[in-house]
Amino acid sequence: MYKAIGLGLFGLFFMLVIPTGLESQQDNVLLYGTGAIVQKDASGEVILENVVHNRIVNTGEQFMMNATFRNASTDPTGTNNISAICLYRGSFSTIDSEGTTASNFDAANTITGTECQVEASNDVTTTPGEAIVNGTFAEPTHAAATDEIGAIGVCQDALARADGTDFFNCGGSGSILFSVFDITNVTLGSGGTVDITYTFNITSSGS
Repeated sequence: MYKAIGLGLFGLFFMLVIPTGLESQQDNVLLYGTGAIVQKDASGEVILENVVHNRIVNTGEQFMMNATFRNASTDPTGTNNISAICLYRGSFSTIDSEGTTASNFDAANTITGTECQVEASNDVTTTPGEAIVNGTFAEPTHAAATDEIGAIGVCQDALARADGTDFFNCGGSGSILFSVFDITNVTLGSGGTVDITYTFNITSSGS
């Protein structure tokens, strides 16, 4: 179990990977997702380091296909892509399934606060093969001091809200859930903050 982080800093870094048995004629494609958590106390000393994995849910996989290949879907457009991070209070086992949707995520979420935030700094940062979504969450705006944050949800913002906007519910206004990530029993504490960086990476060995 993770201790309360107080004013500590959290870094979550994610990547995405396919088994190495899938080979192309020239390159091996890497598509992988792991999360590295670094917790620090008020003086900047590291008190916890851990590496875990995220789960891309079915709606997230379909979203990638819609964004990559020509099809009849109008979701996503350029302004309502994946751009939000949401805190989740509850048991991770409840949402740890490829079949989990934004509605399931919201229904099981008992957090006290405005749990979702759009990327704060002028759109999602993208480079060839990589996209980075950031969020900064604070007590009491996004969670109560004693709320145990059980997971992170990476979500679409279907309304294309302004950078840094806080909002309720990943699935609000028809948004989809992209992935979920277990950070069982993390609490912000009084006045605490947490910085989250989600990095989605798809590269080949020749790039």
